[in-house]
Amino acid sequence: MRLYGFDTNIFITAWWHTYPSDIFPTLWTQLSQNSKQITILQPIFTELKKKADAVCNWIEAQPFQVEPITIEMNQKALDMEARYQTGKSPRGADSVDIQLIAWAKITGNTVVTFESQLNIPDKVYNYKIPTICKREQVNCILFVDLLRDLRISI
Repeated sequence: MRLYGFDTNIFITAWWHTYPSDIFPTLWTQLSQNSKQITILQPIFTELKKKADAVCNWIEAQPFQVEPITIEMNQKALDMEARYQTGKSPRGADSVDIQLIAWAKITGNTVVTFESQLNIPDKVYNYKIPTICKREQVNCILFVDLLRDLRISI
């Protein structure tokens, strides 16, 4: 079964801006019903706890699994952080993004994000999730593509 790892921005942007739960409750119900295919990494959940309590409360009330980072994933992430110079620029991927990409690379699963990057920057530290995924040969899709994949309609 194909698994989808959610970037932090999926929860924050979707919950608060594009698909608020009070306006699109069926979307959030259907996401919960597909929880076996959605992975939330521990560092992403930790980041969400700092930024979005309401989203965390919803996640905790659903059957989602919060997956820890393994030693192998951590090592892969550290290698990638050095290569992409994460933390050097607020415009590029951060260490939590890199851990998500490392998880997907090791497990062969898919990263889901709202991010896009039409032009590849000159500096690697400005690379966003989709650019790093492409360079690392990791499948990366937009949230709307996840909805299509899971046949979620609202």
